[in-house]
Amino acid sequence: MGAAEPERHQAVDYGRGPARWINTALLFVLGWIVLDAMLLWVREDSRNITVGVVRRVAGLFLAPFEGILADQPALLTSVIAALVYFLIACIVLAVLHRRQLGPAAAGRQKSDTASTKDH
Repeated sequence: MGAAEPERHQAVDYGRGPARWINTALLFVLGWIVLDAMLLWVREDSRNITVGVVRRVAGLFLAPFEGILADQPALLTSVIAALVYFLIACIVLAVLHRRQLGPAAAGRQKSDTASTKDH
């Protein structure tokens, strides 16, 4: 018992609570972006109604990332947007994870400090 126990990490259930909704929103956004990128890649017919709907919906998510680089192709815009949305979701999930572990981790740290002082 003289050796310190390794810190145990509490698992976060990403299928429940806010994490579930964040993952669902991420899948929704990335789904439209990927579908739009695939249609661009295969040189879609822009007169098709389905293609038009996909372009309009994906355009809402792609608009902030258009024109970041000079002469930026649409596929690069899709890749940049997908990466940024993925990073935002990861950061939010990490913050949620920290908030869930916050009180438990603080309680563990206090008990570890108290047991060290006793010896």
